[in-house]
Amino acid sequence: MKLEGKCSHSSISEILTMSNYSTHSVFIKSELLHSYGGKLPSTLSSSEESCVVFLSDEIFALGIPILITIVPKSTAILKIELASNRSAETWQRHYEKLQLNQFIAKALSSDRGKGIVGGYKSVYPQLPWYSDNFHEFRGLFKLRDKFERQAYAAIEYEYDRLGKFNNARSESHLENRQRQYEEAAQNCCERIDLSQQFDELLSMLIPINGSDSF
Repeated sequence: MKLEGKCSHSSISEILTMSNYSTHSVFIKSELLHSYGGKLPSTLSSSEESCVVFLSDEIFALGIPILITIVPKSTAILKIELASNRSAETWQRHYEKLQLNQFIAKALSSDRGKGIVGGYKSVYPQLPWYSDNFHEFRGLFKLRDKFERQAYAAIEYEYDRLGKFNNARSESHLENRQRQYEEAAQNCCERIDLSQQFDELLSMLIPINGSDSF
């Protein structure tokens, strides 16, 4: 219900109460997770040195950043911490702590955040960094949607200019509105071409239907 209704635990509780469901609680899941999390260290330790690929990201709780680094293959959480900011210095300390706990990077995969990449390069200046496909392709799909919206807007504007041209009566108005329509028609063709070409490019890069998977 939380995912479908996109509402808080308290709102869910209110809905269940109004629906006469007697067995429900508001914060038991949060309390249990908080209890379990408090018993676990924020940084994983190892008795021997391990060289692994880091996958790092930033998530947020009430607007406060949480820095997290995992091992992509096993999804083991190496370090998770509540931070005051996402600066390169904060990420640098994050990776240095992992070093102290015997986890050494072979490479990093992340988004293009300046803090993540800058902090990593401060600790491992010679090692490779790779942009992760999720963030890269998600951005491309957002760009595709933007081009599609622009194409539809251009179609509507061309149709509007055609109507204005058909309603013109004087010769001066006809000439002016014909020019406006021709400009709108040319812009419309360009926007449609861009949208279609970009969509075809994405279909070659990622042979799936729609952007819902991202």
